[in-house]
Amino acid sequence: MRLGKDRGAWLFGLSSLLVAASFLLFESSKEPWAAQRIENVIRVRLAGQPAEIRLDAKAIHVSGMPQSNANNETLASLRLRSQSKGLLLLPATGPPIVVDRETLFITWQGRAQLSYELDEERTVERVEIGMLLVQKWQDDLRLVLHCDLEIYLSGVIEAEIGGASPIEALKAQAVAARSYALSCKRRSNERIFDLYDDTRSQTYRGIHDGMRVRKAIEATRTLVLRYQEKIVRAYFSSTCGGRTRDGKNYFKDVPGPPFRSVPCTACTKSSMFRWTRRKGPEQVRQLEPGDGALYIDATLKSERGDWIRARLRRAGKKARSLAFKEIKRTLQLPSTWVTGIKSDSLGGLVITGRGFGHGVGLCQHGARGYAKQGQDYRQILLHYFPGSTIDRAHE
Repeated sequence: MRLGKDRGAWLFGLSSLLVAASFLLFESSKEPWAAQRIENVIRVRLAGQPAEIRLDAKAIHVSGMPQSNANNETLASLRLRSQSKGLLLLPATGPPIVVDRETLFITWQGRAQLSYELDEERTVERVEIGMLLVQKWQDDLRLVLHCDLEIYLSGVIEAEIGGASPIEALKAQAVAARSYALSCKRRSNERIFDLYDDTRSQTYRGIHDGMRVRKAIEATRTLVLRYQEKIVRAYFSSTCGGRTRDGKNYFKDVPGPPFRSVPCTACTKSSMFRWTRRKGPEQVRQLEPGDGALYIDATLKSERGDWIRARLRRAGKKARSLAFKEIKRTLQLPSTWVTGIKSDSLGGLVITGRGFGHGVGLCQHGARGYAKQGQDYRQILLHYFPGSTIDRAHE
């Protein structure tokens, strides 16, 4: 059920018109986040594939309705679910509406409360401004939020670095997140979305109204990082552990100079600057079945010290080589920068390391530390992305 190129072009054209109409609605609604540039739309793939969503807002309008409902009044609340043929719309009042198609666009005035079950244990509840593309995806729904870029950034900054961070760190995060988002947008090609709302791209959990976050966005509006005229895909992570990782050797889609490894003396206050993890025999067996001591040795490391490949040895079994990212995922380690692994006779492990995340680009705890030392956002960004420039996105 993937969209073909012709259908994708039609959807993009229709979505642009609907986004413009949606923004006209909420520009006049006296919202603190009034859209000012409709050309700055970012398309965000929301996590999960729910069976049903609920939307509460002012003046909800659903495009692509059956002709018999073409003149229906705007709604204040609705539920939408997938069915065998198309979609089923459940207004708060009135009968269900069968929609014999696989894609709908939903617009509303001002802000909306969106909720759905992510899985059996988690429920998504978020406030959104913009427009929602809902697509039947097998037996469930696929959701793509169309939102003004600057409004979107409010949610990213709050989720990624936290609104209580020093203002210059918030500004640095705003420029990095804006650069990352626009870089994704320019590479999205035929996809119906630009980026994800989770760690596959950058985390976003709905808009945020904090004054400090809004101030950081306004102070850096349209500013991005560039290298040789191109917008930098500005990666960032929580804690580098004292030195960032060479990005070109980790991500293949970045230019070398702005992502070379640089020292960081400002993230020492992070609880993840240095860490220790103890893993019991049961956890270790998930990685390597068997009993007795398991020995893990690095066979390939990055210049910083990240383990890239490792050899696993257990008595009575043949040694095997494994990418360390698999070990990191199975044992749930904060990073691949490991400083030591000790085994015990019972089959447990004590692992020490540094940093949290991939360690490429901006160190968020380092940005906080440098801001507290008096550095401004430009100094912070140019330290972590050496050789880059800070410029307007549309110039």
